[in-house]
Amino acid sequence: IAHVRRTQPLLVVAALALQQNLMAVAIMPLVPVYAKEVLDVGAGGYGLLAGAMGAGFLTGALAVSVFGNFPRRGLTMLLMGAVWDGCAVAFGFSRSLPLSMGLLFLMAVSGSYWFNAAVTVFQTRAGDAMRGRVMSVWGITAQMFPVGWLVGGALAEAFGNQQALIISALAGTPVALAFYLLSPSFRRA
Repeated sequence: IAHVRRTQPLLVVAALALQQNLMAVAIMPLVPVYAKEVLDVGAGGYGLLAGAMGAGFLTGALAVSVFGNFPRRGLTMLLMGAVWDGCAVAFGFSRSLPLSMGLLFLMAVSGSYWFNAAVTVFQTRAGDAMRGRVMSVWGITAQMFPVGWLVGGALAEAFGNQQALIISALAGTPVALAFYLLSPSFRRA
């Protein structure tokens, strides 16, 4: 943990990963709700929505493996997080199954690029001697997403589905932009 604090931009990337896994995944517990109550497509429609997201993650992973990642990983994280957040808010207002599927697909593609950029920063900045221990910090932040599902469900219960997605987006892209503007090492990552 001390090494992550001292080695920039690892602390910023860890904070962003934690923030994303607590707030950006608010959409996950809402997809079945949208399938049943908003889009009225039932279990089969939920399968299509989940499949679209899975196809997006696969497409993003294949794109990263074919085209490589972007050299400006901090900017990649900022932009891909903004795509995720924008698609999540648009999903909240969508009343069309094909549009909702397309939005989830785009979210997942952007999520693949975001994840790859973040892990690459951790791997390349950790240094050989500390890589295993530094990656354990990454593991802790990355595995907070089930708590984020609880946050998403609690936000939806307290404020409504659309508002929960808007709140999660406002806790995402503006925070990432602030980190990007305030951290020169993150901008250079």
